[in-house]
Amino acid sequence: PIKPPGGIAGFAAVNSVRSPHDFPHRARALRFGADAAGAKHALFMEVQLSEITFKADAARKLYSARFSVLALVKNEKGEVVRRVSQDYPIQGKLERLQSLKKGSLDFTRTFSLPAGRYILETVVHDAEADKTSVQRGDLTVPAVGKGIAVSNLAIIKRLDPSRPATTGEDRPLMTTDGRIVPNLGETITAGPKTTLSFYLAIYPQGGAQDRPRLTVELLQNGEVVSRGEAEAPSPDSQGRINYIAGIPTSSLRSGAYEIRVTVKQGEAQTEERASFTINNPDYVDGSEAAEIKTTK
Repeated sequence: PIKPPGGIAGFAAVNSVRSPHDFPHRARALRFGADAAGAKHALFMEVQLSEITFKADAARKLYSARFSVLALVKNEKGEVVRRVSQDYPIQGKLERLQSLKKGSLDFTRTFSLPAGRYILETVVHDAEADKTSVQRGDLTVPAVGKGIAVSNLAIIKRLDPSRPATTGEDRPLMTTDGRIVPNLGETITAGPKTTLSFYLAIYPQGGAQDRPRLTVELLQNGEVVSRGEAEAPSPDSQGRINYIAGIPTSSLRSGAYEIRVTVKQGEAQTEERASFTINNPDYVDGSEAAEIKTTK
C-alpha cells in the first residue's frame, strides 16, 4: 500500500539534513482575508505528471501510479502548526496515459495563521519509484489591520471552469468566470495574442463611502515601463473586490519583470507586488509600451 505522506517516509524527507529533490515541484501559499484564527491562506502545489512514475499493465491495458503530497507550516520554534496532505493512488486506461502525462497535479488547501514568521515545507513522494521532492520557503504573515486590506498579488496561469461560490461562501481565487489557477513561477512565453493577467482581492474599509482606487505599475530593472489607474469594481456578496487586469505581452522584451499594485481608499493605502519572467523571441526594439487593461 502507498505510504501516507505524514508517515515515516514523508517526515524523514522533510527533516533530513539535505532534503531530496529527485524531481521538481512548485508551491506557494497566497494570503487572502482574515477570520478568527488569523490571516487566511490558500496553498497551491503543482507537479508535472511527466515527473511521476507510471506503471503499465499491457495485459489489462491499464496504467497506475501512487504518489502523495504533504505540506507543513512550522513556527519559529520548529513546531508544526498546520499540516495538510493527500494520497493519490490512480489508475486508468493505458491508451490515455500519454495525454495524461502532459498535464499536472494541482493540489489546493486553505488554512489560517496568526501574525508571525513561519517556514512552509512541501513534499511530493512518488511511491512507485521511491523518489521524493522537498521544497522549503519563508512565510511571513502580517498582523491583521482594521483598514483596507489586500490579498497577495497572483499572476494567472489559467482560469478553470468551476462551480461559482454560493452566498455566504468564501472561496479564494474563485470568480464568476471560474477558479483562478496561479502561475507559480513558470516563464511566460510572449505572443501577439498572449495577455499576462493578474489577480488581486481587495477588502475595503467598512463604512467607507468612496470606492478604492488602484495604481498598477509594470517595472523592469526597478524602472517603471508602464502605468495605469482604475477605480475598483463593486464588491461581491462577501464584501470582497475581485480585481483582474491584463498586459499584452507582444511589446515586452525577454527578461524579469515586477507588477506593483497600490490600492488607496480615503487616507488608507497599501500595496502588493509580484514577479514574473517573459520569454519573447519575436520582440522588436521600439515597440509601443505595454498597456495595462482592466478586465474585471
